[in-house]
Amino acid sequence: MIGDSFVAGLQVENEETICGQVEAGLGEKGFSVRVDNAGVNGWTPNHYLLEARRSLRLRAYDLGIVCLYVGNDVVDREESSFPPRDKAARNTFEIPPSLEWIEFVHAILLPINDILETRSHLFILIKERLRPTLLPMVLAKSYHPPVFNVRETGSRRWALTAGICKRIADEFAERSVPVIFVLIPTIYQVREDLWPDHLALFNIDPSTVKLSQPNVLLGGAFETEGLTLLDPLDVMRREAESGNRHYGSIDPHLNRRGNRSVAEFILPSVEAALSGRFQP
Repeated sequence: MIGDSFVAGLQVENEETICGQVEAGLGEKGFSVRVDNAGVNGWTPNHYLLEARRSLRLRAYDLGIVCLYVGNDVVDREESSFPPRDKAARNTFEIPPSLEWIEFVHAILLPINDILETRSHLFILIKERLRPTLLPMVLAKSYHPPVFNVRETGSRRWALTAGICKRIADEFAERSVPVIFVLIPTIYQVREDLWPDHLALFNIDPSTVKLSQPNVLLGGAFETEGLTLLDPLDVMRREAESGNRHYGSIDPHLNRRGNRSVAEFILPSVEAALSGRFQP
């Protein structure tokens, strides 16, 4: 199974990730399987293609599962190689070169932030709660995915992302192995009550964005390529309306419940794909 940090499972144990729960679910149905989790924080479909090629050279598989996160996996360029990752940059204390606020932030406040982020969970909790206040002060990091912007309707990113995924499917197809693609929604897609706050945080006009746009356009692009894209959004929304929480209150990645919801949603498709290759 390939994906970014949502598959990597940043806030859950390995057996609680989508991968672990799919493996357990198949075991309960009588399948003897092993699921390899190739999820890495910060990866995109370009990385997934390279990882698929590498993994398929190393061992044989019966099924490939590729998870695509709506927030950052719809890419607008194709890349065939990546340099080694640099170590995380840390801000160092210095004398502000001027009395401007931004200079004080970079010279004093950001170094303090870096120290506390690596030493205090309480600091991270407080910082997350104060994010709307800190963001305008350049003291908090946040991100608005451009895939929701209406102006991106005609972007090449939809066809490009689907095209890269078609190449992933082709890599598996050369070995007669099927692939399942799964779309992982953002927290404010599942909890639509959070969407107005997100837009207000970035001062975005609601008429310039559309919450369902990436799912619709990416689904169409995948259909054009002859690929199936499983989308658990509607199921997760219904569960959220019933009081279930799929994302962490501090870490916005999928929590245990979120991983289980996605695993349960895709399990019938996984079982069907595997049943055609061997019987439990």
